[in-house]
Amino acid sequence: MKKQILSIIAICTLALATNTKAQNTFPASGSASIGTSIPHSTAALDISSTSKGVLFPRMTLAQRNAIVSPAQGLVIYQTDNTKGMYQYDGSAWKAVTATNNVRGLNNNLFIGQNAGVSNTTGTGNIA
Repeated sequence: MKKQILSIIAICTLALATNTKAQNTFPASGSASIGTSIPHSTAALDISSTSKGVLFPRMTLAQRNAIVSPAQGLVIYQTDNTKGMYQYDGSAWKAVTATNNVRGLNNNLFIGQNAGVSNTTGTGNIA
């Protein structure tokens, strides 16, 4: 009888130990990774995948506007009104755009993130 009680106690203890929530741990670098065992040294979070993306928090305009004191750089996906990615710049929510178009000398349009390096229209360059 004692052996059966001890066995039941051991099984319950083992079950409790395996069902507790795991504590999040991070390497000494302070970086974390998903899909790779070694995060890039310049990244706080390094996500690696060839078949999946990152899903940002999704909320309505009212929910977005209800965030109290949003952090500068906070990013969300808005699901109503003008749908899309929004970033808080420290004073207002701004839509995240696909390109960084720049007007250069003589009002020439340079398209793309590296505007003026290879994509130029008309004369003039951005140095």
